Amino acid sequence: MTQLTMNESALLWFESDVDGHSAAVTVYRDRVEWARPEYAICAKIGLSTLAVLTLGLSLLVPPARPWHRGIRHTIPARSMHAISDHRTSPTQREIIISGGAFILTLRVPQHQADTIRAALARVSMGNTEFAA
Repeated sequence: MTQLTMNESALLWFESDVDGHSAAVTVYRDRVEWARPEYAICAKIGLSTLAVLTLGLSLLVPPARPWHRGIRHTIPARSMHAISDHRTSPTQREIIISGGAFILTLRVPQHQADTIRAALARVSMGNTEFAA
């Protein structure tokens, strides 16, 4: 189970499902950032072995390129136009952040969805006061 945590620089931190992959999402006063975790050491060894056995051709496949993992993606608060949510299962909700050229879908547990949506709404409106 993931927990919501807060510190002095970030308003909110939680784990979510973004584009079918787990990601660490951080909400700051002026932006939302998310990053997928790095591969585990056993996956790196497996990918290296696969690359050697296929003479490097497996590195042309996007999931087999470990150097593209861990890149942080950022959405500035001023580009968030609408925040909505809906239930996808009895225990999960999707929070949808839309802007001019993007739609970001976060899958979060039902009991955390209201807190996360309220924090995102405050950030998008410029109100950075956050009460847990």
